Amino acid sequence: MQARWIFPDQLNRTQRWTFRDKEGVHPFVAELLTRRGIEGQASQEEFLSEKPTLTYDPFLLKGMEEGASMLLSAIEAGERICIYGDYDADGICATSLMLQVLGLLGAKTEYYIPSRFAEGYGLNRDAIADIHSRGVGMILTVDCGSVSVEEVEFAKSLGLKMLVTDHHSLGERICDCILINPKQPGCEYPEKELCGCGVAFKLAQALERKSEKLTKKDLNDVLDLVVMATMGDVVPLRGENRTLVKFGMKALNRRKRPGLDLLIRMAGLTPGEIKGDDIAYVIVPHLNAGGRMMTAKTAVDLLMAPDEETASPSVKLLLRNNQERKQAQEEALQKALKVIDGWTDPGKFILVDVPDAHEGIAGIVAGRLKDMYHCPSAVLTLSGEDHLKGSGRSPEGIDLYRLLSAQSHLFSKFGGHAGACGFMLPQENLDTLRTELNQAALTIYEENPELFAPTIFIDGILSSEDISPRLMDDIERMGPFGFKNPEPCFCMPGHCASNLWFMGDQEQHVRFNIGGLNCILFRKAAEYRDLLESGPVDIAGRLRWNRYNGRERMQFVVEDIRRNGDF
Repeated sequence: MQARWIFPDQLNRTQRWTFRDKEGVHPFVAELLTRRGIEGQASQEEFLSEKPTLTYDPFLLKGMEEGASMLLSAIEAGERICIYGDYDADGICATSLMLQVLGLLGAKTEYYIPSRFAEGYGLNRDAIADIHSRGVGMILTVDCGSVSVEEVEFAKSLGLKMLVTDHHSLGERICDCILINPKQPGCEYPEKELCGCGVAFKLAQALERKSEKLTKKDLNDVLDLVVMATMGDVVPLRGENRTLVKFGMKALNRRKRPGLDLLIRMAGLTPGEIKGDDIAYVIVPHLNAGGRMMTAKTAVDLLMAPDEETASPSVKLLLRNNQERKQAQEEALQKALKVIDGWTDPGKFILVDVPDAHEGIAGIVAGRLKDMYHCPSAVLTLSGEDHLKGSGRSPEGIDLYRLLSAQSHLFSKFGGHAGACGFMLPQENLDTLRTELNQAALTIYEENPELFAPTIFIDGILSSEDISPRLMDDIERMGPFGFKNPEPCFCMPGHCASNLWFMGDQEQHVRFNIGGLNCILFRKAAEYRDLLESGPVDIAGRLRWNRYNGRERMQFVVEDIRRNGDF
């Protein structure tokens, strides 16, 4: 299916962008930032700065004063504190952050992360009872707990003090204890989209304000954990999150965490030169691999290791876990593709049952199917004798939560948001669910078929003459890229490709020149070969520096190609 190209309403499709050179932010970047809601020179300079200043007083968070005071009192009293986290990168980093900060305060700490397979997300009674039996006096949650109403009441009935820090959306019922969550009713904290580790960092900031045992340097030393969690949890890379990410990148590249440094090297990255994509596509998947395949404890042990020798077993295990994850993911994907072979009707909801697939990778496979077929997709694995556990993903514009919640009567468990959901249902309800979801998806398709097509959002129309090192540098300054801060995409119309060089064992990649600009297209060379060889084309893609062996050159990474004038 051909991708649709979407242009901003303000963009004249018939003319390329032209700019008069002037001091300050490159005019195109200034215009792009304005369209993204970052208006005015001061705001744009702040956004592009290597040392942004946008941050907020941690005590603006509802519950922060009481929570920080209760935590310090528990430390002073010598009470044992258990940090209760989650098994993804956000929860792992938040757990590690609080272990490090509370350790500097002299606290007696331990941590608990539930099993993805045996326990699932969040607080559970058995874990709480076990924690209490070990003499713990207080539980501090990170990245979970806001809606664990019954579990918090059970903990309180045992005499445990409860402090919940979280960032997830809340339902009608909220836990009855001190809660620090920017999304809770009555919280006036300006940044509502912190990740769980971001909220934990704000707690650390509050503790530093209230205790002479912590320093600003101590806070800077945990920002490497915050950047990995923020990018791993796909929260908006805007506002205070951007500040945390910028300084977190610097902290990570200072190489102060031996286990992380060893993982970086063994994963094939260059220590001290880590970029946003390295975090999102290499480091975070390795941290997640433990919780997906075995236990998240491996990743916490790695992050908290005092030296490389101590960290080495955890690093090797995570590397192996990630390879196992990739293999299990590919096997499940191939099984899913065999099941759905021939499902060619437009407007489908792919609900595929792969009972023997590893449930830790079901969501990843659902995401792959969503990207391949451009429709909402869910992968089901066997859970117990008569239940299926599902994990779903959906393209932008199709609200998966709304689709599934209309069938909530079929589920025994259900939760999520517009782009991703998880659920459990009796096997006997699968056929009904598939029928209803396919009908709902078909209705959406009939009303708006473009939602089921791959989409490329065009930020500007350029000619090769417009591209300069200054433009490239200012685009690079817009990074790290991610949710709510996508990498800019350009259209370059009406150019003939020259010096075509097909690469790969099946010539699946191709390099070529347009007006002296180096271009590269990955994996789709065969699909576009005739177009490239036949005459003028319009291309869409990203401008990136290609740096290698101390040299750099401007490069256009092509995403899609059309015959000139088709867009």
